[in-house]
Amino acid sequence: RKPTFLGLTDQWKGDVVPGGDIGGCTMQLVEGTSTEWIITIDGIEADLGKFSDAIFKKIMTDVKQQRFQGFRPGTVPPHLMPTYRAFTMDEC
Repeated sequence: RKPTFLGLTDQWKGDVVPGGDIGGCTMQLVEGTSTEWIITIDGIEADLGKFSDAIFKKIMTDVKQQRFQGFRPGTVPPHLMPTYRAFTMDEC
């Protein structure tokens, strides 16, 4: 039987949303480097493209992987939700 690595055989392409495109967001590699990027976000188009929704979903996916004492795994304590919403707004 072959060992399974939980889907790690498929390489992640950096997609945050299905299809990889977020409306209003463009990324351009800085010439001569492999680690520096120029990221441009058009506020109006990004808002129409559900940019903040994509960020919130990604943050919540990460948060649900954390364990909070007194709560079942995958449950986010209700008193922390306003903090995560505010963090998402700051990130947008």
